[in-house]
Order: sequence, then C-alpha cells, then structure tokens
Amino acid sequence: MNKHARYLAIGSCQLPTSIMDRDYGLHNWHKLRDAETGHQIDALLLLGDQVYSDPSAGLWDSKFLWEAYGEPYGRLLRFIDNTGLSLPVISVPDDHEIIEGWEPVCDESAEADFAERNARFELGMHNYLDARLHDHDKQTQQHLAEGFSAKAGTTYNRQANRHLHHERTVADLPLFICNTRMERQHRHAGNWSRANIMGEIQFSSLCHWLNKLPEQQIKLVASPAALLPRYLPAIADGSTAHNAYPFTPGTLKSDSWDGFPNTLLRLLAFIVDRQIHNVVFLSGDLHFASITQATISNSEHEVTITSAHCSALYAPYALANARPAQFRLDDTFSFRGDHFSPAHGSDLYRVESKTHKVRTGDGFCYLGNAGDGLLDITFTRHSARMEGCERYQFDPSGVRPIDHSST
Repeated sequence: MNKHARYLAIGSCQLPTSIMDRDYGLHNWHKLRDAETGHQIDALLLLGDQVYSDPSAGLWDSKFLWEAYGEPYGRLLRFIDNTGLSLPVISVPDDHEIIEGWEPVCDESAEADFAERNARFELGMHNYLDARLHDHDKQTQQHLAEGFSAKAGTTYNRQANRHLHHERTVADLPLFICNTRMERQHRHAGNWSRANIMGEIQFSSLCHWLNKLPEQQIKLVASPAALLPRYLPAIADGSTAHNAYPFTPGTLKSDSWDGFPNTLLRLLAFIVDRQIHNVVFLSGDLHFASITQATISNSEHEVTITSAHCSALYAPYALANARPAQFRLDDTFSFRGDHFSPAHGSDLYRVESKTHKVRTGDGFCYLGNAGDGLLDITFTRHSARMEGCERYQFDPSGVRPIDHSST
C-alpha cells in the first residue's frame, strides 16, 4: 500500500474460533491494527457475516437462543477493543448474523420451523443493532433504534430496515452501502425470474445516488452479495441470442445478485442507459477473492464497471468456500429490456466480463485512490496457511488494463 494514499479496509466472514485456533483465527485483526498504524486507513467496512450465530453441527452451538445471538457480538467487540483498533466501523448484516441462507418467508408459511426462524431473525437483528457495529450519523442511529416498536415487542420493522442502506464518504470516495439480505424477496419455482434482492425504495435510492454524481467521479457500491461473476448453475445456454433469457431456475441456488436476475438486469441496464461511469462494486460472502471488469453496451452506449469480491477473514473449512470452477470467469450474455420491464420493449443489452482469480487466502482487503484515475486494491493473505498479498491497480472506466503484482 502507498503510505501517502487514503484507504478503506474491507472484510467479511469471520468464522467462529475456539480455544484450539483462536491465535491464528484472529490473526488478521492484529495485522489490521499494524496496517492502521503504518497507513492512512479511514474506516473499516464489514460486509456481513462478521459473526456466525446460526447452528454449526454442534461445534459452537449455544444451549439458549439468546446466548447464541448475544455472545458472538460480545466476543467480537471485546476483541476489537483489546486489539486497540481506533477505526470507525461501518457494517451491514448478511445471513449468518441470523441463520445460514436466511431470506424472508411469507407469514402464512407452513414450514415447521417458521416460528423458530422468526425468533432467530428478531434476536439476530436486535443484537446486530445493539452491538452498534456501524458508524451512522445520529439521525440514522435514532431511526434504527426506533425500528423496535414497544407496542410490537422487539419486532424489527420496515422503518429500521430502510436505514440499513445509506450513503457516505470514505477515503475521499463516495460510498453507497446496500442491504441485500433483509429486503430480498422469498424465491421459489414460480417467481425466480421476478424476485428482487432489495426493495423498490432502496433500488431507487441507489439509482438516484449513482445518477447524481459526476461522470468522472469514482463511485463505490458495497453489498454482502457479489454482483459478478455469475454462478454456473444460474446461466442459460445460448444466452447471447437476441431472444434468449440469460438465466435459468438454477438462480435459486445462488445467494448473490445473479440469484435475483430481475434486479441485476435492471441495474445493469440503468447504468448503461444513463452512461454512469467509474462504478466499483465491493462485496464479501463467497470466501473466494476475485476482481471482475464487465463492459455493458446497448445500441448507443458502452460502460465498464468493476466488481471486486474480497476474501474471507477466517474460513478454514474448504467445504464452505466457493471455488473458481463454480463461476463463469470469462462471460458474455445478452438480454432484452422487456426481460425486466415492459416499458423497455425490445431494447437489447450485452454484457462481456472477465474475472481475475485472486490467489486464495484469508485476510482484509485495502482499497485506495492511486491517482491518475486509478484505484489500488490489495488482497492480503495473513493466516496460518500462507502470507503475502495480491495487488491490483485498475481503471474503473476500463480504458487501461488491470495491472497485477504479487508478493
């Protein structure tokens, strides 16, 4: 990292540690403290799964639900305090703050575990908000607190939900934090192509934010879910044909943006229709680091976006980690406007993307402005398995090729 640049530290997915692995399971947090001392790091962005409250095959399970959801935050906050970090922490929850794969289900659900799922959701969100892992302004913090209505017990409501997404400035760059977990629609075989990963208010807020910033301004959009690359089971063969839909019901197996193709296609079309340049999407969750550049085109314009997916902080179990072979790293697909909106009619869009695999390893990522329109992202590998880093300098507008170095 350049000591004269300002950086944003990014992390997600801190699996629980035990007395057997605590030293190296939390090793990356000590390295973050060292990096904070030697560089200008403005903030720490935690993109979900900062605690794991869900059942774990008996390995770390608590006897009581209240203990399962309260104690993980207590341990994390005590550790952060003991480490001596002074960075402001920005966070957004994902599924493991509640239960693996969590998404809303309708109130009339006949699932046998519906009541328990609701209880886990309430406890998970209550403890997440109570831990105050985010550094919002006072007004937003008040709205979050008011999300728990005394009349409704501890019911987490839409008022608090709306304020989990917000905008701010970090490392001298504008940042929009997306909530891609709590507002996603429940998916099934009958609605997989129409379900959305976020509510309409949040989607409109994101589009408005993107549209209001100057063209040459670098724009950071953060979410737990990865925008790209696409998950292989979700991809339709022949998706480059003009009349073909580029996804299959296999999207139900994806937890990322491609698992909700209606939202993904709407956003990609909006970006190229409005000619919104220099957009960089940041994500965590897959335990697979990558950097993707995609060129979106319509009949008149062409725009390049970047999707950077960060490593896990501690993910020692191979069975829980995504692998490059599960994704289409060099991808091309087309879609029509009426796939997501009748108003767009037969407008044709094309997406071409290339994904660079980052050498695997647990660690924080550091994103900073390298000057001359370039961004610098460093994927660190500080764990018991390997040490080093992968550094990429890239042009968010896609004009210059990605420059990569490894140590």
